[in-house]
Amino acid sequence: MRFIILFLFLMPTASLAQDFAVSLDADLNGDGLPDQARLTETPEGGAADLTILLGQPDGSLKQDVIAKSLVWVGGEGEKPQLFVDKNAALEVFSIDRLNPRKSWTQSLTIAQHNGVFVLARFSYDWFDIGTETIYICKGDLLSGRIESGQRANGVTDIGVSEVDVMVVPVDVWVQSFPEECEPLSQ
Repeated sequence: MRFIILFLFLMPTASLAQDFAVSLDADLNGDGLPDQARLTETPEGGAADLTILLGQPDGSLKQDVIAKSLVWVGGEGEKPQLFVDKNAALEVFSIDRLNPRKSWTQSLTIAQHNGVFVLARFSYDWFDIGTETIYICKGDLLSGRIESGQRANGVTDIGVSEVDVMVVPVDVWVQSFPEECEPLSQ
């Protein structure tokens, strides 16, 4: 009996978190100092927190923002990625292509606006296998311009609207898109 109990303690156990982490060094706030963005999988797994650390004159990094569970973390080939766009804004890209019914891609652009890192732009599209339709929604939250629509049977139908959108810091964004994108998900 003691052997069985000892064996159970020595057996490797599956961890809930997959220990995914990725970082990117770039000047994210335009002060000429290297900053760092990090995506780290949450302890529960399945999502990643975004941490932005600002470069200091002495070369150290100081934490500025933590956006909890900002993006989904998938399996192999579906891990989120970090990029810097042509305007030196941070892009967080995530994907789910293994979903048997609806696969999707998402890009979130995080930029400094009035001294705060905000969700400035987003792009979200998904493919409905049942109807063979691609649904598209892109938004510039700083200008309020939203493009939404669908592509099916070789025909693209995209509408553009100007909306009043409240720009929020990325660490308080609740992962929702403007209502102009909502009808697409039904």
